[in-house]
Amino acid sequence: MTNLTHTHIPQFAEPYVSHQSEARWYGNSLWEFLVPAEVTAGKLSVFQATMPEGFSPPRHIHTREDEVFLVIDGEVCFDIDGELQLAGPGASVYMPRGVPHTFRIQSPVGRLLGVISLPLALGYAYWLPPGVPADRVAALRQAFDELMQDKEFLATAESRRLTISPRNAAAVQALVNKIVSASPELVERVKLAIGQTE
Repeated sequence: MTNLTHTHIPQFAEPYVSHQSEARWYGNSLWEFLVPAEVTAGKLSVFQATMPEGFSPPRHIHTREDEVFLVIDGEVCFDIDGELQLAGPGASVYMPRGVPHTFRIQSPVGRLLGVISLPLALGYAYWLPPGVPADRVAALRQAFDELMQDKEFLATAESRRLTISPRNAAAVQALVNKIVSASPELVERVKLAIGQTE
């Protein structure tokens, strides 16, 4: 295991106007983030995606986010929990968290407006599988720690109103060691508290 970093989104949102979206290419598709999550205090993110015929993200499940799409242009086939729905311009699709879904662009070009509701804070853990040589683990940990001190990285995070509060590998490893070495009595008390009887 290497490091854990936690990105905190401010609790209160401020008004936001942007005359130019934050554009990113994902393969041959253009994704424009019109209202990024960091300006809404983590309540939602709004984007527009322009994709070629045949584009289809892998089928996936959001465990914490709800998702809404509005078809602006083209024909899109949505797969929502195994049920196929063809949608054209003006159609809207709601996918609550926990529902497996994907879509496929059926026309030469498809354009969607998407809204994703987000949790208030985002955290990302970086893990390595067992058996990675110690020198590689050390190199990755050092690179991560250096990135968390990088002035350009921190300035970019600040400009996006993100608070970066990383935990280094030693702190995360100590926490994991504490959890896995919990006494059987404590484990039983926690199981009882969360309603797990097996």
